[in-house]
Amino acid sequence: MQINKRELREMLFCLIEGIKLWERDYTKVPDKLYKGHLLFMKHIAMVDSNIPNNLFALIKTLKKPSFEWGIPQLVDIFSPESALIEPFNGITTEAEEFIESYQSLDETDQSVMRKILVFCRELDLDNEYRFIRTFLSNKTNAVIDAFSLGKSLAENLESQELRQLVFECYEVLPEPVSNYRKCPHCGWTLQYRNGNWFCNKENVCHTIESFEQISMFSFNETDKIYRLTSGIQRYILLPGLQEIRFSNLLDKKGYQVTTYPDIDLYDLRINLAERIIDIDMKDYKSTSILADYFNQLSVSQLEKYHSDSYIVIPSYRIKHSPAYIKIVNSRLEESVKRHIRILSENQVTELLKEEVK
Repeated sequence: MQINKRELREMLFCLIEGIKLWERDYTKVPDKLYKGHLLFMKHIAMVDSNIPNNLFALIKTLKKPSFEWGIPQLVDIFSPESALIEPFNGITTEAEEFIESYQSLDETDQSVMRKILVFCRELDLDNEYRFIRTFLSNKTNAVIDAFSLGKSLAENLESQELRQLVFECYEVLPEPVSNYRKCPHCGWTLQYRNGNWFCNKENVCHTIESFEQISMFSFNETDKIYRLTSGIQRYILLPGLQEIRFSNLLDKKGYQVTTYPDIDLYDLRINLAERIIDIDMKDYKSTSILADYFNQLSVSQLEKYHSDSYIVIPSYRIKHSPAYIKIVNSRLEESVKRHIRILSENQVTELLKEEVK
């Protein structure tokens, strides 16, 4: 039976967004959740008669790994070992990753980072965009007082509209600053849950940096304190830390590296004597969702990846899952494999050594 992957993606999108809306007001079932539930029942009915025909049954099912839902084709677009809902913690990291990859392919997406990107591209503000991405990828700016934030933006961005967009990447701390601790890896707010300190949902920082010694923030209680929104922390700060770290590593090795060249056409550009190498770093927990991200790209989007461009996976992901790249490659469609070449950081450095011999 031919399954419409586009419809499966829409189903997941509606379920995730619908649940997030429902969590804000349980007295009303959002239209998105209703639509996602209908699509879910449709696809379950194709292979099974045990249909979750009420919200209680649906939510119970979505707390299970997706391979247990009864829709085998989901393995191509979502992590089979992952659920959509985590008890006491809401939407899972994999669900958030799916939403991010789904929206990044939607040209109507109006997230604040997309607005910044469009604004800078329309006015050819290459240096301004590089400042913004670097600023948001700096752990010292993950939590910042209002005066320092305003001063930095005023000194580096002439456009009031652009400064306002960067302000929208932040939120006022929802609790007193003394209730939080500083993440040793990314500088964001650690929160105390179930006897441990956690940084955002996946808590990926804990896998990179030791949490044995954590410190309080040094702000005054009277200061107005901002932190990056959860989405900006996860999808701009954390990948940005990896991009800047790898850029600095290459710079120390003597390579000429530009971050976010041509207003984010790529993450890094390495200028060699005879050629230019472009790099996009992709920091996804789920190999399924990363592969599906590329499988959804149009031909024109794939053509961005020329013969001297590479997708690079951060070292900590490879350390945690040595077969990561092999798994992603196995899930790429043949037409996509002609454009996408995935390397580890070590493979990039070896490639560069060969170039300069």
